[in-house]
Amino acid sequence: MAKKRKRAVKKTSPSTVAVVTDPAAYVRQFVSPAVFFHTSPRIGNSGVSTRKVALGLDLGTRCGYAYAVQTANDLWEFNSWFMGVWDLSSGRYDSGNIGFFRLYAFLDAINPCAVFYEKVRFTPAGMNNFNAARIMARAATASEFLGAMRQTMLSWCNNNDAAATGIPIGTIKLRATGSGRVGKPDVIQACNREYGTTFDPETYKTSGADNVADACWVLRCGLERYGTAISAGVFDGQSKETQ
Repeated sequence: MAKKRKRAVKKTSPSTVAVVTDPAAYVRQFVSPAVFFHTSPRIGNSGVSTRKVALGLDLGTRCGYAYAVQTANDLWEFNSWFMGVWDLSSGRYDSGNIGFFRLYAFLDAINPCAVFYEKVRFTPAGMNNFNAARIMARAATASEFLGAMRQTMLSWCNNNDAAATGIPIGTIKLRATGSGRVGKPDVIQACNREYGTTFDPETYKTSGADNVADACWVLRCGLERYGTAISAGVFDGQSKETQ
């Protein structure tokens, strides 16, 4: 009996996290009116729309994303369907660097004019007693991987005249909850209140809801800082990372 192929795009309600594995299928999802209503971001070279798109990312193997589309009156439209997780993990028959290619392909699919991403300073869990050697041993691999993801994203931005800037984790938490020292469940609950999602804050380790919530608030912080400048065309043709 033939084995059924797994769908590349999972269309779900805002109570679950949409996990996307195939950039090509992601483009097809964009042009579906049933999913994206009357707002379709510009898709690569297909000419679907010339509206500007701003993107928020929580970089990683399960990369949280959220995007907003500029409206005709220079406002930014965002709803609970404009978010999810890009699966950048490598499979049994993939090379180890396939995730970077997938990230680049997903960016091609959305074609944002500005990218805001979570600026991570990696600290391994469980390190109660300071030991520099142990910390470096555990932090090096994750830090190098995230650094490579970041450079892949910046490379895309440089090649496509898009602006990019990192938002510190403390700033994201402060904007979401009013405190920079809260945990992931608090940020998820803030996302539920603000954006109408119903993510379960208790199951984020398996669902990836924390990555989506972080991406939403990264996008919010970025647009509050730079949304007016993007609308005015200040970033057009400037492929520089804002410090």
